[in-house]
Amino acid sequence: VQCVTSARTAVRPSFFTVGFYNPDGSTGGYSVSSEGIKYQYLDRWSAFTTWAHEELPVEGDTVIIPEDQSVLLDVSPPILFVLLVQGTLIFDRQDLTLDANYIYVAGGKLQIGTESDPFLNRATITVHGDRYTSIELPILGSKVLGVSNRNVFSRPTTTTPLQELGVLDIHGRPRLPCTLR
Repeated sequence: VQCVTSARTAVRPSFFTVGFYNPDGSTGGYSVSSEGIKYQYLDRWSAFTTWAHEELPVEGDTVIIPEDQSVLLDVSPPILFVLLVQGTLIFDRQDLTLDANYIYVAGGKLQIGTESDPFLNRATITVHGDRYTSIELPILGSKVLGVSNRNVFSRPTTTTPLQELGVLDIHGRPRLPCTLR
């Protein structure tokens, strides 16, 4: 399989569909995968090209993952001041820590495993600060992991598009039922 892309000029769409073509350019033929399967493009947190000015986030930074970007957390970043997820942040399949004073998923998605493919490693999320001396963000407060729809000031309705709702998706190792005698 050969994948040809152009230089990155902006944030890429999160999902794309791949078509299969024969060497002569015609469609059809045989492939391991069927036509029209949806793939997700992920920027790696550890890649310089993921970040503005090609600089990795450092301790105390405010990090924003914009609406049309999906990032694979493939390293444990330093302690951040604010992590704002408007796009998608997915934990890689390894032991990871995520440390920040404020973690806010605003219409985006923070995913640690899925129902069909649970996260079997160790994920540790630590919110730093002091409840009495830390700065309180409007509506959220201090020392917070918050999730809201894209427009925090409006309540979701039955007509609110799904892509505007914030999602915290955590699926770990299934637990065995416990019975006591």
